[in-house]
Amino acid sequence: MNATVATGARAAGERLRQELSLKRVGIGLLVAAIGIGCVFARPLFGLLILVIALLSVVEFARLTQRAGAAASLWVAIPAVAGYIIETYFNLRFEPGMVVVIVIAAMIAALAGGVDRFAFRWGMTVIAALYLGKIASYLVALRGISHGGGAYTLWLIIIVALTDIAGMIVGLQFGRTPLAPRISPGKTWEGAIAAFLVATGAGTLLGLIPAVGAPWYLGMTFAGSISIAAQLGDLVESALKRNAQVKDSGGLIIGHGGVFDRFDSYFLAGVVGYAILLWFGRVAA
Repeated sequence: MNATVATGARAAGERLRQELSLKRVGIGLLVAAIGIGCVFARPLFGLLILVIALLSVVEFARLTQRAGAAASLWVAIPAVAGYIIETYFNLRFEPGMVVVIVIAAMIAALAGGVDRFAFRWGMTVIAALYLGKIASYLVALRGISHGGGAYTLWLIIIVALTDIAGMIVGLQFGRTPLAPRISPGKTWEGAIAAFLVATGAGTLLGLIPAVGAPWYLGMTFAGSISIAAQLGDLVESALKRNAQVKDSGGLIIGHGGVFDRFDSYFLAGVVGYAILLWFGRVAA
């Protein structure tokens, strides 16, 4: 029994060393520095989210293609770009966009024949809404007139803490699978630790003057963001599992694809914006 425990501990330590390799950590820090730097200039941040969303939708389409129900890029790419641009410039043509996306996705699916028609239609609409509409809330968050930059940095730190704490605790102490059929490596121990660390630290960060959030808003925001980030990660893991691949791409060395690196942020953005709206931090 002791030998088994020791072997498990050594294996966990080795996995942790691989995850925290110098190359992986260095590239992660570089990506983080670029992202945080862009937050301080709203146009750069809007452009960053546009690039991330477009690269992610390409990787999403590849995953759906491998799963046998490819999303149409000629529909999804303009839709994603349209949502990000509409949000940045505070335009008002979204109702018409939804109609156009649904019809265009239907035509694209019909052009591909009847085989898995409904799945291809649905995947194209999901690509447009998930990586377009939902991702656009990160742009909306940064665009909040009073405190948008601080709120965005707050969210980024909470998501980062969720990822880091979940990985370290999960690899070292994780024993209970969280969702074995979706992501065998994730554990309840890692998920709970990620939530507690991110919520505690996020609540404290909310008290700094730049954010100015009372403890109850900070706790609600941080806890909700941590849960949303973990759910977003599980969603992407399910897509990869369905496509039977380890990573969505290989653009970011040591981290996989762009979708792999930023999957936690999409749902976190819309949830964070909703919490701030609920607490009256977003001007009508």
